[in-house]
Amino acid sequence: MRNRSFIVWVFLLVDGVFGVDTGEVKTISVMEGDSVTLHPDVTQIQRDVTILWIFGHNNSVIARINRKDVFFRTFDGDDGRFRDRLELNEQTLSLTIRNIKTEHSGLYKLSEDVIFEMFSIIVQGNVESVSVKEGDSVTLHTDLTAVQNSQILWRFGDNNITDLNGNIYAGWTGIFYLNDQTGELTIRNVRTRQSGNYDVKIKNNNMLILHRTFHINLSGVFSDEKDGVKTVSKKTGTDVLLHTHVIEIEKDDPIEWTFGPQNISIAKTDGKSKNILYNYNDLRFKNRLYLQIDSGDLTISDANSEHSGLYQLKIMNNTYTIQKRFSVTVSDSGLSSGAIAGIGVLVVVIVAAAAAGVIYYCCKTPRSVL
Repeated sequence: MRNRSFIVWVFLLVDGVFGVDTGEVKTISVMEGDSVTLHPDVTQIQRDVTILWIFGHNNSVIARINRKDVFFRTFDGDDGRFRDRLELNEQTLSLTIRNIKTEHSGLYKLSEDVIFEMFSIIVQGNVESVSVKEGDSVTLHTDLTAVQNSQILWRFGDNNITDLNGNIYAGWTGIFYLNDQTGELTIRNVRTRQSGNYDVKIKNNNMLILHRTFHINLSGVFSDEKDGVKTVSKKTGTDVLLHTHVIEIEKDDPIEWTFGPQNISIAKTDGKSKNILYNYNDLRFKNRLYLQIDSGDLTISDANSEHSGLYQLKIMNNTYTIQKRFSVTVSDSGLSSGAIAGIGVLVVVIVAAAAAGVIYYCCKTPRSVL
């Protein structure tokens, strides 16, 4: 319902705009260099009044319309930032801002004697940079809460990842995962070949409601294992450090550690006050956890076998979410079950080889004597 309301109110000239109808203020997010048209509902405006388009908290007049005298004009703004950028339609009262820049972010008001309509425009950069490491998983956000009955097209470089119905093409299955509720794309176990530009367009009723471009940049290795899960093996009674290899987390980015197949939350921050919340209800971890806020590293002190399992870290912000996974094994030997099994096989082979050598030696010696 929110997206449909947006379509009624906002007309898109080019790719790069999406909006959400919030009631009194209609919020629009547009990429730098695009053009956006603000379309008000003119049915309730009297024909013989003077109407103003006003920008910013300083109430700078950027357009004036007098429908009775058929007079209309645009202005550059108090500081000239709108020079050669505005176009006014005297019939619909719509206002177009062309080649929009970050300095044009702000509140736009259509006013008679009172404020009639308000639009909040947020201008973003053309490409949003995402820095990850090999082995990480990353989710690229759309900031939409519902995209039902919409066409979703994701592209990687010059190649389509999905069709218009949001279906992942066969060649990309197992690498990319699409959330059909929000249109967000997840890339599992990122490798060098998945770095580059990702572009998403979402349309509703053949009208574009979202266009975003992301650039994924690799900056090192988190896990070189096939499934992207980092293996950690420790001996019972020692401390387990889950090292994220993150240099510094942005102060407003919340982080969360979960454990096990049920993804039980064991430690997290709210991203603003940086308060740490530990799950003291889970007695396995009570008074054993230490979370390093700046890097996201998690330490489990005096670990034992009940701390073995899958740990997942999520680092979240408005643009993307990075996920890291650790497989932890805590045992008396300090080796993983796979390693223990491998050692067992090696012992069997050695014993068998030794036995064969004894038999060969026993058989060979009498022959040499004879």
